[in-house]
Amino acid sequence: MESSNPALHLTEATSIQWEGEDQLGEDQELVVEEVARKHVDEEIEESMKDLRVLGRGELKKLMRWRNKVVKEVEKTQAENNPNKEEEEEEDQEDEEEKEEREIRDLMDKKSAERKLRKKKDKKRKRLQRLRLLKFSQNSAFCEDDEVLIG
Repeated sequence: MESSNPALHLTEATSIQWEGEDQLGEDQELVVEEVARKHVDEEIEESMKDLRVLGRGELKKLMRWRNKVVKEVEKTQAENNPNKEEEEEEDQEDEEEKEEREIRDLMDKKSAERKLRKKKDKKRKRLQRLRLLKFSQNSAFCEDDEVLIG
């Protein structure tokens, strides 16, 4: 029931069996099995016994049954645990805050990199001017010579 890709599991499995209490928590297992058995009919139960002989229509019917059971279980669990919605909202808010913080940190980092690059460029230009000034003082220039200073 809790598969991320149920269609793949249906095509690979040979049959569907009810899970025991040792594989799931007692409360969850009882809810899932109760809901599943409430929605199962004779045709679904026969289809569950041998999946290899099922046609496309019968597999679709099994998938619709599974989806109905999953929705009913989620609804039942939401009714039993009203705080879960609040927890999910808080988790979502925490995720949003984390994303905003990451974006803010990234922007700060880029800004710091830009400032550092600007500072290095300014220092490089200043050193070029100083070298050119020293060169012009040590060299013999005519008054007509042009010196380009960046």
